[in-house]
Amino acid sequence: MPKGWDRASFEVNTRPVRVERDVTRADLIVPGGGDRLLTIGASLACGLGVSLLYVFWPLMLIAFLGVDLGGWMLPVVLVAALAFAAALYVWELRNRRDVAEELRG
Repeated sequence: MPKGWDRASFEVNTRPVRVERDVTRADLIVPGGGDRLLTIGASLACGLGVSLLYVFWPLMLIAFLGVDLGGWMLPVVLVAALAFAAALYVWELRNRRDVAEELRG
């Protein structure tokens, strides 16, 4: 058994300097954008959640203080949900475009 740097304990107990990765060109292909309907649905769901969190609850706190909001609270929440959904959808499209441009080089 060798006692120098070539002994088996160094080979077995140390990490390799370079790890071989099993990455092919197919793993790096950007999706073609066929799931736009799914993105729209996810944006609408997230927009509704954000509007409930940042618009509905503050308006409810104002209503609990005694201010009469009338019948316009629900339309304001729905318009805010659509606005947040549109912003999220545009943000996602820009993010996908930037990733595709980065991968194309």
